[in-house]
Amino acid sequence: MSDQIAKTDDDAPGPGLSPSIRQFLARAQELKVFPQAAAQIQQVAEDPSSSLTDLERAVALDPTLSAQVLRVANSPLYGLNRQVGTLRQALVTLGFEGARTMALALSLIAAGGAVKDYRRQLWQHAVATASIAHALAQGDDALDASQVFLAAVLHDLGKLLLDTVNDGYENALALTQLTPTARIDAEQSVFGFDHAQLGAACLEQWNLPAVICWAVSAHHRPTDGASAKTPDQRAVAIVRLANALQHAASASSMWQELERLECTDAAHALGLDQNACAHKLAQASRQPALLPSM
Repeated sequence: MSDQIAKTDDDAPGPGLSPSIRQFLARAQELKVFPQAAAQIQQVAEDPSSSLTDLERAVALDPTLSAQVLRVANSPLYGLNRQVGTLRQALVTLGFEGARTMALALSLIAAGGAVKDYRRQLWQHAVATASIAHALAQGDDALDASQVFLAAVLHDLGKLLLDTVNDGYENALALTQLTPTARIDAEQSVFGFDHAQLGAACLEQWNLPAVICWAVSAHHRPTDGASAKTPDQRAVAIVRLANALQHAASASSMWQELERLECTDAAHALGLDQNACAHKLAQASRQPALLPSM
Protein backbone atom coordinates (compact mmCIF):
# COMPACT_ATOMS: atom_id res chain seq x y z
CA MET A 1 0.00 0.00 0.00
CA SER A 2 1.40 3.38 -0.95
CA ASP A 3 2.15 5.81 1.86
CA GLN A 4 0.22 8.40 -0.15
CA ILE A 5 -3.10 6.70 0.45
CA ALA A 6 -2.36 5.02 3.76
CA LYS A 7 -3.13 7.20 6.73
CA THR A 8 -0.10 8.87 8.28
CA ASP A 9 0.46 10.99 11.37
CA ASP A 10 0.43 14.07 9.14
CA ASP A 11 -3.18 13.41 8.18
CA ALA A 12 -4.51 14.02 11.67
CA PRO A 13 -4.18 17.49 13.21
CA GLY A 14 -4.29 16.23 16.81
CA PRO A 15 -1.48 17.05 19.22
CA GLY A 16 0.82 17.93 16.32
CA LEU A 17 -1.35 20.85 15.23
CA SER A 18 0.99 23.42 13.72
CA PRO A 19 1.29 26.79 15.48
CA SER A 20 0.06 28.60 12.35
CA ILE A 21 -3.14 26.53 12.18
CA ARG A 22 -3.64 26.77 15.93
CA GLN A 23 -3.36 30.57 15.76
CA PHE A 24 -5.71 30.74 12.79
CA LEU A 25 -8.40 28.67 14.50
CA ALA A 26 -8.06 30.75 17.66
CA ARG A 27 -8.57 33.86 15.53
CA ALA A 28 -11.65 32.29 13.95
CA GLN A 29 -13.06 31.66 17.42
CA GLU A 30 -12.38 35.27 18.43
CA LEU A 31 -14.26 36.49 15.35
CA LYS A 32 -17.17 34.18 16.26
CA VAL A 33 -16.97 32.56 12.85
CA PHE A 34 -18.66 29.36 13.98
CA PRO A 35 -22.48 29.31 14.35
CA GLN A 36 -24.02 29.27 17.81
CA ALA A 37 -25.84 26.06 16.95
CA ALA A 38 -22.50 24.27 16.49
CA ALA A 39 -21.41 25.14 20.02
CA GLN A 40 -24.79 24.09 21.43
CA ILE A 41 -24.68 20.75 19.60
CA GLN A 42 -21.14 20.11 20.79
CA GLN A 43 -22.11 20.96 24.38
CA VAL A 44 -24.95 18.45 24.22
CA ALA A 45 -22.69 15.80 22.69
CA GLU A 46 -20.06 16.20 25.43
CA ASP A 47 -22.61 15.84 28.26
CA PRO A 48 -23.04 12.12 29.03
CA SER A 49 -26.48 12.81 30.49
CA SER A 50 -27.76 14.40 27.25
CA SER A 51 -30.72 12.89 25.45
CA LEU A 52 -32.07 13.07 21.92
CA THR A 53 -34.47 15.73 23.21
CA ASP A 54 -31.51 17.91 24.22
CA LEU A 55 -29.99 17.47 20.78
CA GLU A 56 -33.32 18.34 19.17
CA ARG A 57 -33.47 21.60 21.13
CA ALA A 58 -29.93 22.51 20.06
CA VAL A 59 -30.57 21.83 16.36
CA ALA A 60 -33.93 23.65 16.49
CA LEU A 61 -32.08 26.86 17.41
CA ASP A 62 -31.25 27.17 13.71
CA PRO A 63 -34.30 26.75 11.40
CA THR A 64 -32.09 26.40 8.32
CA LEU A 65 -30.07 23.65 9.95
CA SER A 66 -33.27 21.90 11.07
CA ALA A 67 -34.58 21.93 7.50
CA GLN A 68 -31.28 20.55 6.17
CA VAL A 69 -31.22 17.68 8.68
CA LEU A 70 -34.83 16.85 7.78
CA ARG A 71 -34.04 16.93 4.07
CA VAL A 72 -31.02 14.66 4.46
CA ALA A 73 -33.04 12.17 6.52
CA ASN A 74 -35.54 12.00 3.64
CA SER A 75 -32.85 11.74 0.95
CA PRO A 76 -31.67 8.64 -0.96
CA LEU A 77 -28.74 8.60 1.46
CA TYR A 78 -30.91 6.67 3.94
CA GLY A 79 -33.28 5.01 1.50
CA LEU A 80 -36.30 5.06 3.82
CA ASN A 81 -39.63 3.75 2.55
CA ARG A 82 -41.55 6.35 4.55
CA GLN A 83 -41.56 10.12 4.79
CA VAL A 84 -39.84 11.69 7.80
CA GLY A 85 -42.01 14.65 8.72
CA THR A 86 -40.48 16.22 11.82
CA LEU A 87 -37.04 17.11 13.15
CA ARG A 88 -37.58 14.66 16.00
CA GLN A 89 -38.30 11.82 13.58
CA ALA A 90 -35.23 12.78 11.55
CA LEU A 91 -32.98 12.65 14.61
CA VAL A 92 -34.44 9.30 15.66
CA THR A 93 -33.77 7.99 12.14
CA LEU A 94 -30.13 9.08 12.30
CA GLY A 95 -29.57 7.93 15.89
CA PHE A 96 -27.91 10.10 18.54
CA GLU A 97 -24.31 9.87 17.28
CA GLY A 98 -25.29 9.98 13.62
CA ALA A 99 -27.60 12.94 14.25
CA ARG A 100 -24.94 14.75 16.26
CA THR A 101 -22.35 14.27 13.50
CA MET A 102 -24.76 15.28 10.75
CA ALA A 103 -26.07 18.36 12.57
CA LEU A 104 -22.63 19.54 13.68
CA ALA A 105 -21.14 19.10 10.21
CA LEU A 106 -23.99 20.96 8.51
CA SER A 107 -23.77 23.78 11.05
CA LEU A 108 -20.01 24.15 10.55
CA ILE A 109 -20.39 24.53 6.78
CA ALA A 110 -22.43 27.66 7.56
CA ALA A 111 -19.40 29.25 9.27
CA GLY A 112 -18.82 32.87 8.38
CA GLY A 113 -22.40 34.05 8.28
CA ALA A 114 -23.11 36.43 5.41
CA VAL A 115 -23.71 34.87 2.01
CA LYS A 116 -21.66 36.26 -0.86
CA ASP A 117 -20.86 35.00 -4.33
CA TYR A 118 -17.78 33.01 -3.35
CA ARG A 119 -19.59 31.35 -0.43
CA ARG A 120 -22.49 30.49 -2.72
CA GLN A 121 -20.09 28.94 -5.22
CA LEU A 122 -18.42 26.89 -2.49
CA TRP A 123 -21.81 25.63 -1.27
CA GLN A 124 -22.99 24.69 -4.76
CA HIS A 125 -19.73 22.84 -5.37
CA ALA A 126 -20.02 21.07 -1.99
CA VAL A 127 -23.59 19.91 -2.65
CA ALA A 128 -22.73 18.66 -6.14
CA THR A 129 -19.59 16.93 -4.87
CA ALA A 130 -21.63 15.21 -2.16
CA SER A 131 -24.08 13.90 -4.78
CA ILE A 132 -21.22 12.49 -6.86
CA ALA A 133 -19.62 10.96 -3.76
CA HIS A 134 -22.95 9.31 -2.93
CA ALA A 135 -23.11 7.83 -6.44
CA LEU A 136 -19.51 6.57 -6.16
CA ALA A 137 -20.21 4.97 -2.77
CA GLN A 138 -23.38 3.16 -3.83
CA GLY A 139 -23.05 -0.61 -3.74
CA ASP A 140 -20.18 -0.58 -1.23
CA ASP A 141 -21.89 -1.89 1.89
CA ALA A 142 -18.71 -1.59 3.97
CA LEU A 143 -18.78 2.20 3.70
CA ASP A 144 -20.64 4.51 6.06
CA ALA A 145 -22.52 6.42 3.37
CA SER A 146 -23.41 9.30 5.68
CA GLN A 147 -19.76 9.88 6.60
CA VAL A 148 -18.70 9.84 2.94
CA PHE A 149 -21.48 12.34 2.22
CA LEU A 150 -20.43 14.65 5.07
CA ALA A 151 -16.75 14.48 4.14
CA ALA A 152 -17.71 15.54 0.61
CA VAL A 153 -19.87 18.39 1.91
CA LEU A 154 -17.06 19.58 4.18
CA HIS A 155 -14.03 19.00 1.96
CA ASP A 156 -13.54 22.72 1.22
CA LEU A 157 -14.36 23.99 4.72
CA GLY A 158 -10.79 25.31 4.88
CA LYS A 159 -11.44 27.60 1.89
CA LEU A 160 -14.52 28.96 3.61
CA LEU A 161 -12.56 29.67 6.79
CA LEU A 162 -9.68 31.28 4.89
CA ASP A 163 -12.05 33.53 2.98
CA THR A 164 -13.99 34.44 6.14
CA VAL A 165 -10.97 35.35 8.26
CA ASN A 166 -8.92 36.73 5.35
CA ASP A 167 -11.64 38.43 3.30
CA GLY A 168 -11.12 37.96 -0.42
CA TYR A 169 -8.25 35.50 -0.13
CA GLU A 170 -9.33 33.77 -3.35
CA ASN A 171 -8.91 36.89 -5.46
CA ALA A 172 -5.88 38.14 -3.55
CA LEU A 173 -3.92 34.97 -4.25
CA ALA A 174 -5.23 34.64 -7.82
CA LEU A 175 -6.00 30.99 -7.06
CA THR A 176 -8.99 30.45 -9.31
CA GLN A 177 -7.24 29.02 -12.37
CA LEU A 178 -4.48 27.12 -10.57
CA THR A 179 -4.20 23.34 -10.58
CA PRO A 180 -4.81 21.75 -7.18
CA THR A 181 -1.08 21.24 -6.61
CA ALA A 182 -0.26 24.86 -7.47
CA ARG A 183 -3.10 26.10 -5.25
CA ILE A 184 -1.85 24.04 -2.31
CA ASP A 185 1.69 25.35 -2.86
CA ALA A 186 0.43 28.96 -2.99
CA GLU A 187 -1.57 28.56 0.22
CA GLN A 188 1.36 26.91 1.96
CA SER A 189 3.62 29.76 0.89
CA VAL A 190 1.30 32.51 2.17
CA PHE A 191 -0.30 30.92 5.25
CA GLY A 192 2.07 28.12 6.24
CA PHE A 193 -0.72 25.58 5.69
CA ASP A 194 -3.30 24.76 3.02
CA HIS A 195 -7.09 24.71 3.04
CA ALA A 196 -7.24 20.89 3.28
CA GLN A 197 -5.06 20.86 6.40
CA LEU A 198 -7.01 23.75 7.92
CA GLY A 199 -10.41 22.16 7.30
CA ALA A 200 -9.30 18.84 8.77
CA ALA A 201 -7.82 20.54 11.83
CA CYS A 202 -11.04 22.44 12.42
CA LEU A 203 -13.15 19.29 12.13
CA GLU A 204 -10.91 17.39 14.52
CA GLN A 205 -11.22 20.20 17.06
CA TRP A 206 -15.00 19.75 16.81
CA ASN A 207 -14.57 15.98 17.28
CA LEU A 208 -15.93 14.89 13.91
CA PRO A 209 -15.24 11.22 13.04
CA ALA A 210 -11.65 10.45 12.06
CA VAL A 211 -12.49 9.25 8.52
CA ILE A 212 -14.18 12.59 7.75
CA CYS A 213 -11.14 14.51 8.99
CA TRP A 214 -8.82 12.25 7.00
CA ALA A 215 -10.82 12.58 3.78
CA VAL A 216 -10.87 16.37 4.08
CA SER A 217 -7.14 16.45 4.81
CA ALA A 218 -6.25 14.17 1.91
CA HIS A 219 -8.60 15.33 -0.85
CA HIS A 220 -5.70 16.91 -2.76
CA ARG A 221 -3.16 14.22 -1.90
CA PRO A 222 -2.31 11.84 -4.77
CA THR A 223 -3.06 8.17 -4.18
CA ASP A 224 -0.26 7.18 -6.57
CA GLY A 225 -2.46 4.64 -8.32
CA ALA A 226 -2.63 2.36 -5.28
CA SER A 227 -5.83 0.43 -4.76
CA ALA A 228 -8.07 1.61 -1.94
CA LYS A 229 -8.49 -1.63 0.01
CA THR A 230 -10.04 -0.59 3.32
CA PRO A 231 -13.37 1.25 3.70
CA ASP A 232 -11.60 4.34 5.06
CA GLN A 233 -9.16 4.37 2.14
CA ARG A 234 -12.06 4.06 -0.29
CA ALA A 235 -13.90 6.90 1.45
CA VAL A 236 -10.84 9.15 1.05
CA ALA A 237 -10.43 8.22 -2.62
CA ILE A 238 -14.16 8.76 -3.26
CA VAL A 239 -14.09 12.29 -1.84
CA ARG A 240 -10.96 13.11 -3.84
CA LEU A 241 -12.48 11.76 -7.06
CA ALA A 242 -15.91 13.33 -6.46
CA ASN A 243 -14.33 16.75 -6.00
CA ALA A 244 -12.39 16.41 -9.25
CA LEU A 245 -15.35 15.00 -11.20
CA GLN A 246 -17.51 17.93 -10.17
CA HIS A 247 -14.88 20.34 -11.51
CA ALA A 248 -14.51 18.24 -14.68
CA ALA A 249 -18.22 17.76 -15.33
CA SER A 250 -18.57 20.65 -17.77
CA ALA A 251 -15.31 20.05 -19.62
CA SER A 252 -15.35 18.90 -23.25
CA SER A 253 -13.31 15.88 -22.19
CA MET A 254 -13.94 14.81 -18.63
CA TRP A 255 -10.96 12.45 -18.49
CA GLN A 256 -8.54 15.01 -19.91
CA GLU A 257 -9.75 17.47 -17.30
CA LEU A 258 -9.18 14.86 -14.58
CA GLU A 259 -5.65 14.50 -15.92
CA ARG A 260 -5.17 18.28 -15.81
CA LEU A 261 -6.48 18.29 -12.26
CA GLU A 262 -4.04 15.46 -11.44
CA CYS A 263 -6.81 13.23 -10.09
CA THR A 264 -6.98 10.13 -12.30
CA ASP A 265 -5.09 8.34 -9.52
CA ALA A 266 -8.23 8.34 -7.36
CA ALA A 267 -10.24 6.70 -10.15
CA HIS A 268 -7.59 4.03 -10.59
CA ALA A 269 -7.47 3.45 -6.82
CA LEU A 270 -11.21 2.73 -6.91
CA GLY A 271 -10.90 0.52 -9.98
CA LEU A 272 -12.81 2.95 -12.22
CA ASP A 273 -11.96 3.74 -15.82
CA GLN A 274 -13.09 6.65 -17.99
CA ASN A 275 -16.45 5.06 -18.88
CA ALA A 276 -17.21 4.11 -15.27
CA CYS A 277 -16.48 7.66 -14.12
CA ALA A 278 -18.76 9.06 -16.79
CA HIS A 279 -21.51 6.64 -15.70
CA LYS A 280 -21.19 7.67 -12.05
CA LEU A 281 -21.28 11.34 -13.01
CA ALA A 282 -24.44 10.79 -15.04
CA GLN A 283 -25.96 8.79 -12.17
CA ALA A 284 -25.29 11.67 -9.76
CA SER A 285 -26.87 14.19 -12.13
CA ARG A 286 -30.12 12.20 -12.15
CA GLN A 287 -30.38 12.09 -8.36
CA PRO A 288 -32.39 14.70 -6.47
CA ALA A 289 -30.12 17.14 -4.63
CA LEU A 290 -29.28 15.86 -1.15
CA LEU A 291 -29.16 19.44 0.16
CA PRO A 292 -30.84 22.66 -1.01
CA SER A 293 -29.09 25.44 -2.88
CA MET A 294 -27.93 28.45 -0.91
